[in-house]
Amino acid sequence: MDLRFVQDSIFDLSTDSIIYFTDNTLIGPSSKFLIDKASKKIIEPIIKQNGCPTGKTKIIPGFDLKNDYVILAVIPDGLENDRDKFLFKQTIYNIFDLMTEYNLNSIAVDLSHIYEIYGKNYVTLLNEVIIEKRNDYIDLVMYLCKGNVIDN
Repeated sequence: MDLRFVQDSIFDLSTDSIIYFTDNTLIGPSSKFLIDKASKKIIEPIIKQNGCPTGKTKIIPGFDLKNDYVILAVIPDGLENDRDKFLFKQTIYNIFDLMTEYNLNSIAVDLSHIYEIYGKNYVTLLNEVIIEKRNDYIDLVMYLCKGNVIDN
């Protein structure tokens, strides 16, 4: 896995996919920024997903974004116990599974968003999963974005 730390926003990069952290409804207030960036065309595919449980992911087209796909990810609000940590890690594993299924070779992750909205423990767990999976995804380019925080 080729890890690249960049100052850009996930929306500024031309990647196969981005990870967008959202709530269980997928279409709640946390999706407003995504809709603004991708255009209203993205609303129908989000609604068709019919929500998403915590620890799971859904994939939709990127429409007017520079990215082909958006991976919608629902993570726990806190890492209070082992179950929350398991669900967070499971979300990241699910992202890797989707990347394999869709033959995606690049992804952008909003590292600043994870850190500033959720906290450093999430970044630590993300790092653990990346270290665990890095040799399984040799051809993957992962952009860890430290640009403007998406306050969703």
